[in-house]
Amino acid sequence: MDRNDRMKGNLFAAAGAAGWGISGVCSQYLFSEYQVESGWLTAVRMLLSGVILLGIVLPREKQMVFGIINNKKDLLWLLAFAILGLLYCQYSFLAAIAHSNSGTATILQSLNVVMMAAVMAVWNRSGIGRRQGAAVFLAVLGTYLVATHGNPSEMQLSSAGLAWGLSAAAGVVLYTLLSRPIVRRWGNLTVTGWGMLIGGIVLGAAVKVWRIPGNLDLFAVL
Repeated sequence: MDRNDRMKGNLFAAAGAAGWGISGVCSQYLFSEYQVESGWLTAVRMLLSGVILLGIVLPREKQMVFGIINNKKDLLWLLAFAILGLLYCQYSFLAAIAHSNSGTATILQSLNVVMMAAVMAVWNRSGIGRRQGAAVFLAVLGTYLVATHGNPSEMQLSSAGLAWGLSAAAGVVLYTLLSRPIVRRWGNLTVTGWGMLIGGIVLGAAVKVWRIPGNLDLFAVL
């Protein structure tokens, strides 16, 4: 990997983190001002994301977009990635925001790094290095301070908010691992686009996404 590729990777990673944070703030605004349900909002954003991503990749890689759904084995991986990975993570993250706030939910969701380190250590039958151990310690300490403000007798975070935040972290680990076998063959945009669309359709059918909340003025939001 040359220097330019490394720079682009860092910029994309930073942009992704910023976008995730902005989406959390926007979600919290919709929850507080319009009483939108987390399930409905999750379905809407997954559906729109899936359509946009597939719309971007389709003109360039039509064969890739439709090839993955015609491959039975990879289609099963895609369904697992969409439902057990993306849908689970997206819904958990928004539910964590609904039961706490966007900042707290983002911090809890970032514990996926700790979970991933533990999973890979077990998978590779290797220990956690000093740097990883220090990162795990700091992540757990930060979560403890957020949840208790330094006083273990006073939990500042609801049990529901904590549970959904940790579920979101677990969801990141799941969709990362479940996507690996198919991303190599079909590309990140194709897999993520289909994953978002499938997850959105499944959840949208459950929450009746076509029923726009009566107190939600879409023109005012836009």
